[in-house]
Amino acid sequence: MTLLCLPIILFEMTKNEIDIIKEILRDRYLGKSDEKEELEIQNALEYINLRPLKSNKLLLSQIQKTLNYIKLRPLKYSIWRIFYMDALLPLKIVTICVTYIIVVTQFTSSV
Repeated sequence: MTLLCLPIILFEMTKNEIDIIKEILRDRYLGKSDEKEELEIQNALEYINLRPLKSNKLLLSQIQKTLNYIKLRPLKYSIWRIFYMDALLPLKIVTICVTYIIVVTQFTSSV
């Protein structure tokens, strides 16, 4: 069962990281960043081989575009466009199995 839930756990961890990135971008857009965040942003840009943007106006424009993109295309993953993958999926599967067992038990005991 743990192996079946591993993709769901990894997906939830990714969603949490994206939420953290959105918070950092919102703070940066609103001008609420501190020295530690500035250093982390510079290190991240160097890590992915990007140069920091020279213009603050250009940076704010890029941040706003990124936030709009994330808002319009949220991170969702569905299975056959029926089941959305989230932390509740294993619970939903167990609920369906228990319901099935109850129904089968009732039909077999009444016959």
